[in-house]
Amino acid sequence: MKETLTPIQSFTNGKNVIAVVCYQWGDTGKGKFIFLLASDWADIVIRGTGGANAGHTIFHDGQEFICHLLPSGIINPKVLNVIGRGVALDLHSLIGEMRSTGLAFDNLRIASEANLLMLYHILEDITSPKSKLIGTTGCGIGPFYADYYSRLYISMNDLMNENIFIRKLNDFMDAKQEQFNALDKEMVKDLMSGKRYGHKFNHGRFYDEKTVLNRQAIIDYYLNCLAPDFRPYVINLSSFVEDALRHQKKILLEGAQGTLLSIDHGTTLYQTSSDCTIEGLAKGCGLKVSDVDQILGIVKAPFMTRVGNGPFPTEFGGEESEAYCANSLENNAASEKALDLDIREAINGKDELVQGIAVRLKGGEYGKTTARPRRTGWLDLIALRHAIKVNGSPDLVLTKVDVMTGVEEIKLCVGYDYRGPDIFYGDGILQSGESVTEFIRDSEILRNCKPIYKIFPGWKEDISKARTVEELPEELINIMEFIQQFSGGIINILSVGPGNDDTIFINS
Repeated sequence: MKETLTPIQSFTNGKNVIAVVCYQWGDTGKGKFIFLLASDWADIVIRGTGGANAGHTIFHDGQEFICHLLPSGIINPKVLNVIGRGVALDLHSLIGEMRSTGLAFDNLRIASEANLLMLYHILEDITSPKSKLIGTTGCGIGPFYADYYSRLYISMNDLMNENIFIRKLNDFMDAKQEQFNALDKEMVKDLMSGKRYGHKFNHGRFYDEKTVLNRQAIIDYYLNCLAPDFRPYVINLSSFVEDALRHQKKILLEGAQGTLLSIDHGTTLYQTSSDCTIEGLAKGCGLKVSDVDQILGIVKAPFMTRVGNGPFPTEFGGEESEAYCANSLENNAASEKALDLDIREAINGKDELVQGIAVRLKGGEYGKTTARPRRTGWLDLIALRHAIKVNGSPDLVLTKVDVMTGVEEIKLCVGYDYRGPDIFYGDGILQSGESVTEFIRDSEILRNCKPIYKIFPGWKEDISKARTVEELPEELINIMEFIQQFSGGIINILSVGPGNDDTIFINS
């Protein structure tokens, strides 16, 4: 008798390496699908990019788990979880994350080539005016990658060799000492012991009133506390992946952040500092793009979000919303929940800032790393088409579709109306009033692009219990078909809720 395959078994049949990549500005629900594939398919999960600024949310057995540096398959003890060479590895954050989960970590491995994000990177980040302009998470990611490309890095392997670690740390901190001496010492002391950043510096333990950072305290902590704890997890990543491929192990590559934040392909000035596309992910996992059998592009739809500053053409409330969300101390989940907004009434109203708040409340759109409110707006198909082209894969997973249930009209961005000054772009002059049908990475230009929408009737039926395409309302089917037609994408999976079961496999 022929064995009946489950939808996920049918979907993954014949594949050995699958990559999960965000096709937007991050926060699209990658964690759910990494955990889903890790539960029912993968032998190995490799996290290949980003750092502690990422936050992947997993729902399992009624509990919410948030993974920052730990790969999202860590909950499954049968799956090996690897932190790859492309991760900005903050061991201080990682040890805290491990202790907070209460899990055993026999299934964790760390690439010896992974480079360490150090305390001085975090200090540089939180005292930099540029970081405030961009709206970074304050996790030290930008300074880390700046040092990496300047060849000022300390690897996990270096940490396991005491003399090398001490020499490199002193050399690199010598190079930064003049910069630290110029800082306001009292301000730095407050930052290191304060509520927002104190946990990153052991609440002032690493402060020195003369040198700002206490080198000996850092050396002692890394060599006596961190190195012994992490030594059992260190592996040679190249040998590990070669062996896994040779034995046809099923490998899942976990992306972080999103394509539109990529340093190489995202919106200029407001990017993260690594390549979040499949190219950066594969390299960070010790693989080639040609090793990957399928790339799943995760797309929040029919709305999308962005955290931090930067152009967002379809944003509800535009620049007013950008400024509002930047003030996260005053405008946050607690303050917005008190508004008690109904998404249907808000979207039908005229106040776009309120529309964005309502969508944020319904979708729970608050940063898992920083708790900042995420900026919200309609799905931008021009940006999606760009992401599909950059990653070279049309295979899409739509998430959070259920959030817009009950909204009368759904808008999809199909072009931009440029409203800025005449400006040289590409090989000619882009003039005010000109229509644009391609994604523009240049933030100076994209900020002046207003969305051109195609409007669809929304759906009223609750779709959270749907498990097949046939159970979906016709209005949603029409929207999905247009997304595919316009972007060139193929919708493989639809998420209608946070749980693993809240998933429709379309092309399985």
